[in-house]
Amino acid sequence: MNNFSKSILVLLISALCLPVKGQKVTMGTLLNEMTNREALAKFPEFNYQTKQFSSYDRSAKQPGGENWFANEDRTNFLRREVTENGSEWVMFDSDKPGAIVRWWMTFAGEGAGDGTLRIYIDNAETPTIEGRAFDLMSGGLLAERPLSASVSKTTIHKRRGHNLYLPIPYNSCKVTYQGSGIKENDAGEIMEKSVAVYYNINYREYEAGTDVESFDDNSLQKYLPEIDKAQLSLLNPYSSFFETPADETRKLIKLTAGENIELTLGGEKYIKAFMLKLDAENLPQALRSTVVSMTFDDQKTLSIPLGDFFGTGYEINPYETYYTKVFHNGLMASFWPMPFQETATIEIKNYGDQVVAIHDLQLYTDEWAWDDQSMYFGGTWKQFYDKTTGGGDDPEDLNFVTLEGQGVYVGDLITLFNAASAWWGEGDEKIYVDGEKFPSHFGTGTEDYYGYAWSRPEFFEHPFIAQPDGSGNLDSGTAVNIRFRALDKIPFNEKLKVDMELWHWTTTKVDYAPTTFFYLKPESRAQHDFDPDQAVKNVRFTTSRDEISPIMVKNSIQGEKMEAHRIDGGELLPRSYANWDWEEDAQMVWRQAEIGDVLVLRFKSPKAISDANLELQLTQSGNYGIVTLSVNGSDEVTFDGYAPKIKVEKLEMKKIDIQKGWNTIRVQIKGKNTESSNNVFGLDYLKVK
Repeated sequence: MNNFSKSILVLLISALCLPVKGQKVTMGTLLNEMTNREALAKFPEFNYQTKQFSSYDRSAKQPGGENWFANEDRTNFLRREVTENGSEWVMFDSDKPGAIVRWWMTFAGEGAGDGTLRIYIDNAETPTIEGRAFDLMSGGLLAERPLSASVSKTTIHKRRGHNLYLPIPYNSCKVTYQGSGIKENDAGEIMEKSVAVYYNINYREYEAGTDVESFDDNSLQKYLPEIDKAQLSLLNPYSSFFETPADETRKLIKLTAGENIELTLGGEKYIKAFMLKLDAENLPQALRSTVVSMTFDDQKTLSIPLGDFFGTGYEINPYETYYTKVFHNGLMASFWPMPFQETATIEIKNYGDQVVAIHDLQLYTDEWAWDDQSMYFGGTWKQFYDKTTGGGDDPEDLNFVTLEGQGVYVGDLITLFNAASAWWGEGDEKIYVDGEKFPSHFGTGTEDYYGYAWSRPEFFEHPFIAQPDGSGNLDSGTAVNIRFRALDKIPFNEKLKVDMELWHWTTTKVDYAPTTFFYLKPESRAQHDFDPDQAVKNVRFTTSRDEISPIMVKNSIQGEKMEAHRIDGGELLPRSYANWDWEEDAQMVWRQAEIGDVLVLRFKSPKAISDANLELQLTQSGNYGIVTLSVNGSDEVTFDGYAPKIKVEKLEMKKIDIQKGWNTIRVQIKGKNTESSNNVFGLDYLKVK
C-alpha cells in the first residue's frame, strides 16, 4: 500500500470515529471520540454545551461582589432528599439529554471517601450505578486506569485527587452522596462538623431531541471492546505515529540572539506530530526565551515559549499525556492535530541573548479533508511576572484567555515560580461561555481543576492531567500543572472567557505564566497578543533577598504571615474576620487534619534572642481540637482549643531560644475535647514578651 492510500484509509477510519449529527450518542461513540485526536479540530456537529456542577461556595453569587472569593468549597450540594436509604445529598441533577464526561472528587474527615455515590438515570427510582465513593471514582468499580484513576500514585491515598473519565450518557441524570460523616441538624441542614466532600463534575448538555442511549446495567459489557480499545490507546498513545518518515527533518539549527527560522508546509494536510530538542548554555532561560509561532493559511494563531508549549516549563521535566511528551533525553513532542487548507508556517525565534541549538526537529503530516467544521489550532501565553499576591485577604481573578468567534477550548497549563514556602493555588477556575453573566464552570481550587488535591507536590502523569513539577507547591520553587481536554472540551459560538483566581496563602511574589490551547474557526481570534518582553524575563528558581518573607517585626509575627514548612494533612489557610478579637482581624487556621497529623510553621527573626518568654494567641471555639506545640524543638505544651463560643486565649512558653533566621513552630493534632465537634487549630500571633 502506498503512502497516499494509507492516508485515505486513515481519514476513513477517523471519519467513522467522529460523531456525526443524526447518529445516536452512546458510550461507544463517546469512547471513540475520546481517543480520536482529529475530532478536536472539528467543530462538533452535535449541538451541546459543556457545563459543570461543583461544591463551590454558594455565597459567591455576583462577579466582583462581596463574597466573590468565598472559599468554603466543600460539602455544598443542590439539596437533600430523604429516601429509604436515609438522607441523600444531590450533587448533580439534569433533566436534559447529556453525558458525564469528567468527574473529580476528594475528601477529608473520617470515612468521607467511604460514603456511597448513587447515579439515577432517566428518572429511575433505584440507582443504575451505586458504590463506595473511592471504588466508583478510582477503585476500578466502573473501569481501570486511566479511565478511573487517583493521583499521585506516591501521595497517600486520603490526599489524592480521584478522577473518573469513563463517559456516562443519559437522557436525565441525578447523582447523590450519602455518608455517615455528614451531620444534620433538626432542619436537615449540614452542620459545620461534617466531613468534607469536594467535587467537580463536567458534563455535556445536548439540545432537546438528541438521540442518546442511556447508560444501563448492560453498558459496561456491551461496550467492553470500546472500553478496552480506549484504555489501550490512552496507555500507548504514540504507537502508530512513526510508521512513516517525517515530512520535515532538521538535525541541527543554531539560532543566534534575535535570529529565527521558518518551516513552511503546503497542501491540504494536518501536522500530526511536532518534536525537537533544545540546547543552550543556560537551558532554562532558552526554554522560556525561544518561542514557537504558528501560522495557518496566513492566519497567525499561536506564539508560545517552547518550554511552555511542550508542557515542561523552563526545566526538562519528563512526563507524558495524550497530547504531549517530554523524554528523558530532552526531546519534546506535541501531538495536537493542526490542520490547514494550503500552507502552514512554523517559526522558531530566539528572543534571548545567547546562542541556542535545535536538534532533531521533526514534523509529521497527513492528509486532511478541510470542510466547514474544520478549525485552526491555536494557543496563547502570558506571564504575570513578579506578581505580588494578596494572601488570603486579597485574591483576584487572572484572565487566562478571552476568545472571540467560534471554536473549542481544549486545555491549559501553568508554569509558576513561588517565592514563599506556602501554597499558591487556593483559587478557583471561572469559565464563561458565550456571554454568560455567571460562569457555567465554577471550581473549588486550582489543584482540583488540574486533577489532584490538597496542594500535594508529588509528580504524576495521566493522559489528560499532569504535574511534571510540584516542588514549588508548598516550598519556594517552581511548579507545572497541566489539564488537557477530550470529551470535556468546551465548544463556544461567540465568546469564551477563562479566569483563574490567584489565591496564595500568604503575601509574597510569584511568576505566574498560563498557557492555553484551543481550536478556532477562520476569522475567530484570541483577545491577546504575545509579549516578547515577558519571554526574556529572567527565569527564577530561588527566592531573592528582596522577596516578601514572614519576618518578625518588633519581636512579633502574625500567624497568617507564617510559612508552611510541613503539613501532613488537612488544609491550611489564612482567615480574616472582624470583631473576633484577632490582632489585625486575621489568623492562620488548620482544619480537616486527622489525629497524629503534624504541621510545621516557620518564621524569620532578624536577631537571636536567648531564653525568650513567648506569648502565643490561639483561637478557641466549639469545633477546635487538642494540640501540642513546641518552638524550635522545645518541650511540648498541650493546648485545648475547645470553648462553647469563639474567643482567643493566650498561651505562654518560657525560656525559648529564638534563632537569627528561620524558626519553627511544630503543632500536632492529639484529639478533641468530648464537647468539641472537630479538631481545628488556629494561631493568631506569636510575640516575644
